[in-house]
Amino acid sequence: TKSHQAKIEQKPEIKDGVVYTPQFIVSEIVEGVLGTILKDKTPNQVSKLKIIDPACGSGSFLLGAFQYLIDWHLDYYSSMERPPKDVIYTARDGITRLTINEKKRIVVNNIYGVDIDAQAVEVSKLSLLLKVLEDSNKDVLEAQQKLFQERALPYLGDNIRCGNSLIDTDLPEDLSLEEKMDLNPFIWEKEFKEVFDNGGFDAVVGNPPYIKIQDLNKISSISVQYYNDKYCSANGSYDIYLLFVEKAISLLNDNGIAGYILPHKFFNAKYGKYIREFLSTNKYVDKIVHFGDQQVFDSVSTYTCLLYLSKKPKKYFKFNKVENLEEWKINKKSTEDILNCSDFSSDEWNFLSSDSMRIFKKLNIHSQKLMDVSKIFQGLATSADKIYILECIEEKDSCSIFLDKDGQKICLENNLFKPFLKKDNNIILEPYNAVNSNYKLLFPYNLEDNKAKPLTLKELRQFSKTYEYLQNNKKDLLNRSKIDSKVWWKYPYPKNLAIMESPKLIIPVLSINPRCIYDEDGLYITGGGGGPFYGLRPLNENISIFYLMGILNSKLFQFVIFNVSTAMRGGYYRYSKQYIENMNIPIISDENKDIYQNIIFNVKKCIEYNKKIAKSNVPKEIRILNMELDDLKYKINQLVYELYELTEEEIEIVENSLNN
Repeated sequence: TKSHQAKIEQKPEIKDGVVYTPQFIVSEIVEGVLGTILKDKTPNQVSKLKIIDPACGSGSFLLGAFQYLIDWHLDYYSSMERPPKDVIYTARDGITRLTINEKKRIVVNNIYGVDIDAQAVEVSKLSLLLKVLEDSNKDVLEAQQKLFQERALPYLGDNIRCGNSLIDTDLPEDLSLEEKMDLNPFIWEKEFKEVFDNGGFDAVVGNPPYIKIQDLNKISSISVQYYNDKYCSANGSYDIYLLFVEKAISLLNDNGIAGYILPHKFFNAKYGKYIREFLSTNKYVDKIVHFGDQQVFDSVSTYTCLLYLSKKPKKYFKFNKVENLEEWKINKKSTEDILNCSDFSSDEWNFLSSDSMRIFKKLNIHSQKLMDVSKIFQGLATSADKIYILECIEEKDSCSIFLDKDGQKICLENNLFKPFLKKDNNIILEPYNAVNSNYKLLFPYNLEDNKAKPLTLKELRQFSKTYEYLQNNKKDLLNRSKIDSKVWWKYPYPKNLAIMESPKLIIPVLSINPRCIYDEDGLYITGGGGGPFYGLRPLNENISIFYLMGILNSKLFQFVIFNVSTAMRGGYYRYSKQYIENMNIPIISDENKDIYQNIIFNVKKCIEYNKKIAKSNVPKEIRILNMELDDLKYKINQLVYELYELTEEEIEIVENSLNN
């Protein structure tokens, strides 16, 4: 500064081009962890505390922890009638500060970090050293050096170290020296011997890296194999941040606390099963701050939470749901519940309020699930949608005019095309509504006996224009994975090709509210686990497709999804198979048969009125039909409530929840 003082400013941490860890998150986690640990302690007791960030990067959490300790010590000493003379002083500007010697003592005693990146380690050390000098000018430095007879800056090489936090000594014996150097193992008990001789760290803080294991496998398959063998949370298509959660527990002493910011996907994802089991079985969870679809990071869409863990088992944990991030930053406004740790297991974690739990207990009376009464199926996977899915701009008898991937007009035979529902901003799906799509799917198959058989080359050549079109794209089609070069025009993953043309329900995977439509026109869809669509039809004739449609478009179903699914940016929720298949479906009996029939009747009326609206160009008729539609949807919602035997009070809980 102009007064020749060192001043540290917190900057966004940059890692691989992505801005990480906003300062308000660093401060929240540091306060959440250290605030608990420092309670009722003296500086002498605090000097024994050990705080670690096992993926410290350029040191934002280490700086945050250091600053918190500086402030705590300053407050403690300032409250004493006669504070020790060698720990604080009053500067020329009248402000009381810690001496450089005291700050040196704190950083050396308390702050530890590890990172796999050697440059990041050096940046962390430099940042901490500058923090030691912060607010000190030349006169203060010289005076304190003379008083304490010490160098101005401490040595931090023993505190901030380089290595792979997740890999220890037990490496495969057949690895070469070069491979071991690439892995960069870190022997915690050796590198921080004094810490582990005393039981481990008191606090773990940080923002662990988010790397999908498929991506890491391309860089270092050896490390991935090590993780798979050594970590219980390494299962399926996991993300490496889960391993840091598991590692945090192993680093803590018996009374230690950890605080991380990380994606909350593991609450519900299949790959999160074993980390959920690890945390719930041992009752390690102390607190969760769930940000839902609120975006903590400005530069990337990441759905995150704050996860606080306690090495000492907990009976209950706090759950805070943040609905508005800006308000939370100002006053920590959130919905708070105290949840029983025993209610959680390796199953998906759904954080239900006491009111919501009451509704779910009512639903669980019906043991039959949607997956028991219906087939829920994915769409096709062409691996070259831009080639196979084309917009039809003019239909003709034998050949139609399409736009290719470059926007050029082409004429292709109709025989090889199927009607197709494309995820498109111009196509709006509404419950019970029909949909008109200008898109067609190039389908090089014959359908026989409910089986799809690829066209032979001879059969394909009969459609000369389409064959020429495919030939022009042959290079791209051959570049697809798992493609047979002898039948290069087919789809590499021939799933569900023969089941699209029968009547079905189509469910968009990403939606603000339920938008289940009835398709009797044989629309083809694409979609894997992430969408954009799922198809659904009853397993047998004993249950009506329209009965299921009424339930899947109801407010009650929306309430269920809002409580068990993943919230996305913009208020969207995932209606993926894993979330919808567990919806409880009442078995039809003499007691509820009339409700069942009434739901079917009203759903069919909704479909009928939507068709009339689509054909009408009379404003008055459209207005009256829309009024009737609103009334029918209301009746269906009330019938569904009655079907599940919800009381008036319980209905109010559902509707208030959706309104909020």
